[in-house]
Amino acid sequence: MKLRKKASFWFFKTPKLAFPNFKRPNFNLKWILVITLVLVLVGGGIGVYRNYNTVPPQEAVNTALTNTLNAESYRYKAISKKIVDDNEELLSEVIGEKSNGNVHFTGKLHVVNSDFEIYRIGDKLYRKDVFSKDWLIVEDVNVKATEKLIQEINPLGTFTFTVPIDVEYVGKEMVNDKKCKKYEVMAQTENKYLEVLWKDFTYTIWIDKSGFLTKAEIYAVNKQHENQRLIMSVEFSDYNKEIVINPPV
Repeated sequence: MKLRKKASFWFFKTPKLAFPNFKRPNFNLKWILVITLVLVLVGGGIGVYRNYNTVPPQEAVNTALTNTLNAESYRYKAISKKIVDDNEELLSEVIGEKSNGNVHFTGKLHVVNSDFEIYRIGDKLYRKDVFSKDWLIVEDVNVKATEKLIQEINPLGTFTFTVPIDVEYVGKEMVNDKKCKKYEVMAQTENKYLEVLWKDFTYTIWIDKSGFLTKAEIYAVNKQHENQRLIMSVEFSDYNKEIVINPPV
């Protein structure tokens, strides 16, 4: 009796599949820490950026004014003009610097065609005589008399406001290669010497990311002649840098 051969079901055999050999990644703990630190720093930077962009306008301006006027040192230059109808008249030009309470500024009062230069160092005031060009030295300076003299000439005297003030954020602009936030401010100055002739004070202020004034423009209207306007422009630099102010020889 012949034996029946077993049927061959070769076509039903499951083929062997070759799977790629995945290696478990070898994460270095050092790189994990580095990546984590970068993410934290980036997140912190975004937080600072958001805070810079979300500070209320009035708070931003008040802080910038405080930072500027209380800075240990800075330099500035200022120009003031009077506009009558459409005619522009230069009133004064001032270049000033401050360092640890000492001040020095020089410039020209175009109204009287007179140059000036003043130092205040400690309790001494040095003022150059217009005619002789000699230095007049006043010791134990009377504070009120000194402040009166300085405020009449120094443009920074216009940055003291009565409260409340109305502040509006109007956008961003580049000033002296710095990206600044720009604000429009309506306020009455506490400078009583300016108030004698001028009213309706408005300010345009540019503040950098460090919270200092980069530039400011002040506008006012003459109390007796509505067609006369005052425009003053001030630019700041060298905040908290080393500035040495020595008395004149």
